[in-house]
Amino acid sequence: LTTCSRCNMPSKPPVRRSASCNDLSPTSVCDNNLRLRKEDTATRLATLATLRLSATTVYDPATNEPLLRDLWRLSFGKDDFLACSPRWRLLGFQGDDPTTDFRGPGLMGLEHLLDLVKSGMAPLATTGFPVAVASINATGVLQAYFDLNPNLRAGSRRVATPRTQQDLLSRGGLAPLQALQAELVLHMARLWSTLRRPTPMDFPSVLERAAADLHAVLDAPSASSHASSASGAAAGCDSRVDSFVRPPLAPRVREGLAALHGTRPEAA
Repeated sequence: LTTCSRCNMPSKPPVRRSASCNDLSPTSVCDNNLRLRKEDTATRLATLATLRLSATTVYDPATNEPLLRDLWRLSFGKDDFLACSPRWRLLGFQGDDPTTDFRGPGLMGLEHLLDLVKSGMAPLATTGFPVAVASINATGVLQAYFDLNPNLRAGSRRVATPRTQQDLLSRGGLAPLQALQAELVLHMARLWSTLRRPTPMDFPSVLERAAADLHAVLDAPSASSHASSASGAAAGCDSRVDSFVRPPLAPRVREGLAALHGTRPEAA
């Protein structure tokens, strides 16, 4: 195999075929690689723009209250909806007005929480675990990690490597981000369960530990990703092949977080 000087992709020698066959000359292979790269880049940039727009959309009671009503119905049944009520605290909000907790991650914070509750994956609030606060903070952690919200900076936490960000974008962006958010919330609940008589004062440390674990798992290269990259390069394929061959993000993160949790001793 040789490397093309124009697109820097491995190229195979041309295969002799009849005049009726498609042109497989090195020039046509190179042009195809360049075209696919441009299309892939354009698609990922569009996905990134969509993610950033979604992450910076603020909660608007005039248009977004139906989502809050759905959350009330799923959590409290057919009881009359109250936009401001002490019952929101039972779900893990910090006050009687739940909308104040969405100031950081915005509308996406509510959407992720609602999807988590709808899926049946949300940890039970009866255990003392602050589901709403955990979910909203998990959304904020991911927005900062993937540099989606200028109002939320990673600070001392790590930011996504270019490969990890491209992995998210190549899979569509919104759906894998939501799946990662659910895994992060569940991991926080596992860490919370290891504490003896946890209180709200313990949540910041749980959040930091869970975020650090998530970053470590996401940043760690997997053997399958190396293998798929090698096979893709050998075949002269574009980077999208690697994205589809690699294991989905959420299951890989789930396994990695479970492994970290299994090796960590219980907190005193």
